[in-house]
Amino acid sequence: KYILGFIKNGYDIIVTEPSVLTLFNKDYKHFICEKDFKKIKAKCYEPFDYLAKIIPEYNLDLTEYFDLKLIRAHPPVFYHSHCQQRSIEAEISTVKILKKIGFKVICSTSECCGMAGSFGYKKHFYDISKRVGEDLTTQIKNYKKRFVDGVILTSGVSCHEQITALMHISTLHPMAFLVNFLNI
Repeated sequence: KYILGFIKNGYDIIVTEPSVLTLFNKDYKHFICEKDFKKIKAKCYEPFDYLAKIIPEYNLDLTEYFDLKLIRAHPPVFYHSHCQQRSIEAEISTVKILKKIGFKVICSTSECCGMAGSFGYKKHFYDISKRVGEDLTTQIKNYKKRFVDGVILTSGVSCHEQITALMHISTLHPMAFLVNFLNI
């Protein structure tokens, strides 16, 4: 109801949590009428997908908004996209825009961090969750060996929680990371 009110008033909805965006883009069709579902799906965006939409619309040159000297000196970033984000192909814009701004990006090849929402928090699934996340943690360890000061980017809260818990390192959402380089 609230979302439709914002959309009716001409707003687009930017959703930073991939599982929520997937809910809006796929699962809501089971809970609301088709007409309302289509309106929501058409107006809800992942942040980087939204940027990809408005960049040509407003003829934006993103490099004008960022400190390019800092970006060029920054080690490659490691990016792990949330599995729900991949299911709706919303991770593609993140990588394209980071590269367009000037970042070097190393992408995780892991399908899942192992957390799977609250799955990894459950006592009887914890070991399974850790085993599923081993491929990702190995990739991150190898990345950190090469780039000690490198930054780990994750789009989903569950991915952030899993990496933090298993590796005792912090991650950033790609949008939060970009704020550090704004040329303000």
